[in-house]
Amino acid sequence: MGPDDPDRPVKFAHAALHREGEPPAFGGGVLLAPGTVLTCAHVVNQVLDRPDFAQERPQALDGLAVSFPATGRRRLRAALAAWLPARRADGSPAAEGDVEWSGDLALLQLLDDPGPAALPVGTGRCHAGRPAYAWFGSGAPSSIAAVMVQGVTERWIVLDSTGSAQPVVGGYSGSPLWDRAQRRVVGLVVSRSGLRAFAVPAAGLRELFREAGEELPGPLGDEDGAHGPVGPVARQLLGPLRAVLTTPEALADLAGRFLAELEPESGPDLGRESAVEPGGVDADHDHAIADAGLDDGSPASAERLVRLAAALPHGAPTLLALLAGAARTQEQRSWVATTALRACPEQFLTAGEHRELLALLADGTVPDPRRCAAEALPLGPDLDRAHWPEAVAELERYRPRYGRFPQLLRTVEFAAAAAGAGAARGLGAWSEAVAQRLGLAEILLEHRAQARESAERARERGPQHGASAPVVQVQLWRATGTECFSYALHAADARGRPLHRSVRDVPVPRSRLLAELGGLLEEVTGQVEPGAVPVVEWFVTGEELDLAVDQWVYRPDELFPGVLGQDFLCVMRSPELRRAAFRPEHRYRWQVLRSGRLSLVERHDPVVQQRGAPVPVCGVALCCPAEEVPRLRAIALAVGVPGVLWLRPAEHGTPPGRVRDLVLGAAPHQLPRLVYEARLTESADGLHRNLALVWDSPDGHPETLGLGDPRD
Repeated sequence: MGPDDPDRPVKFAHAALHREGEPPAFGGGVLLAPGTVLTCAHVVNQVLDRPDFAQERPQALDGLAVSFPATGRRRLRAALAAWLPARRADGSPAAEGDVEWSGDLALLQLLDDPGPAALPVGTGRCHAGRPAYAWFGSGAPSSIAAVMVQGVTERWIVLDSTGSAQPVVGGYSGSPLWDRAQRRVVGLVVSRSGLRAFAVPAAGLRELFREAGEELPGPLGDEDGAHGPVGPVARQLLGPLRAVLTTPEALADLAGRFLAELEPESGPDLGRESAVEPGGVDADHDHAIADAGLDDGSPASAERLVRLAAALPHGAPTLLALLAGAARTQEQRSWVATTALRACPEQFLTAGEHRELLALLADGTVPDPRRCAAEALPLGPDLDRAHWPEAVAELERYRPRYGRFPQLLRTVEFAAAAAGAGAARGLGAWSEAVAQRLGLAEILLEHRAQARESAERARERGPQHGASAPVVQVQLWRATGTECFSYALHAADARGRPLHRSVRDVPVPRSRLLAELGGLLEEVTGQVEPGAVPVVEWFVTGEELDLAVDQWVYRPDELFPGVLGQDFLCVMRSPELRRAAFRPEHRYRWQVLRSGRLSLVERHDPVVQQRGAPVPVCGVALCCPAEEVPRLRAIALAVGVPGVLWLRPAEHGTPPGRVRDLVLGAAPHQLPRLVYEARLTESADGLHRNLALVWDSPDGHPETLGLGDPRD
């Protein structure tokens, strides 16, 4: 189990309950607080060789042992701290044959030290429709069972495991129910019936124990502690911090350096002498320090320090960077580096890195952020603002769903490639230092090469070739069995600012649609920078993907008719064909478009469906017989491939091999331009007339779009 394991927190908190002298586990449990394990009462009864629903509180737990499989096989003694036997709704004891009950919980206090690797895990609320995971009581990694949360009854979470090769069976009771997206335990497995399983919601644990006159240790999950909430960021920081800093002196020293890094001129007392006069820290820091409980003169503690790091801007990355320097083993360093990438999705720079970057970007030779981001991140976040500080904040938040490389670093590389020599050296050194800290030094080289290649192309072609273009979006709905259409028109300039919006909900002949579209295109074309080609995006249903919109004449003229596909970059979009389960994959592939693969597909290729691949398929060119096109196209669009190229069926069809000739050696992001240029050149086999391309980002859908919008 490495530091990249998304289930690492729950595995180190997973407890197994054994009968002394016998190897198998009777069930599981979860470490909720230091020395405190929660499990099911019926699991304790089974270990003690009592009936499952025995009500009497055990006087002793002789013969019961607890182990933490992820930390080793040493068995620990435990005492019973709280007992909630299984009961029916009317308060009577549950019995064999009952399908639902309440309680069935036992709180164990460990009598032996489990060691520093056994760490409590946070709790949270379950959400219907989300996947969750559970392990057999022994904690064996191969016993993982994937379940889907169907809903919550008055007492239990309802789980279905129909899609999992491993259902929840006997022996899973007491094991934590893990929500991988939240990185929280959301329940405790308690019962099963066929392929359906049930769990006690973690969100209601405290209330259950209080009703029984018992108390749980706190805080759990998002509950308030003595000094305010302990949120998910702070909980992720606790694990590596406790593993690296094992003495109070080391903790106090790092706390002092942490505050000095965040506020170089001042810092509060964290259990060591402070040279700061009262009021020397700004108001935001004062409030965060007070909320974290670090203004009362108490010694530094891990919980207080992570609470402060989570509350202050760039606090979590700054703390983790200092922690990396104190790590003693490679495993600790890897854990810290992984946490640095995941703990705070909106900020990964330390306070010092952030200050240095803003100073470097202030150099007058660095291009504006909109231009750099447009090259680095096609159709990325809206950076209409001209100043770098706001852009840095936006780009720091904009991170890939899959993959590890932060998009801000990629954009800085593109800025360095286009900047003056002095600024380029400074930004390059900054990127190398940040990438080294995050363990991404090798990946940085790939992005740097792409940035330099992009800058070279821009210098070779001249400034106009890299110019941005406006976008016109046409939403099209055909009146059944006719050549009449309802439509909506949207236009935005190169910076994404709206220029036009109109809707016609009564079907009209195609000629009328083209007349209005032609007028809009004429208006838009007048605002285009020299050399840029306006984009026309056609939003259609799946049945209309072969509609030859690029061959429509929008400006009739005997000598020089205006053909849409020759005057504009025409692409199709059909969000309704994107499967919801692959929306994250679609976004990932779009973000890594320039480094992704273009696949030439003659028959079904499983590689197209692979999720999270380091070099994913971002474009598909269908070189197959016409009858295979609809099926292979549907698969590629469903799984999130941004660009799909094919030949429309025609009376005199173009040989499929011509598609291969067109795109051989090309990269996915070059597809729109290749298609546009092919449409400009008339060919005997009709290639220019029959090319069709879906070019679909995960965003940028008009607000009135009536199709399957991924934002719903």
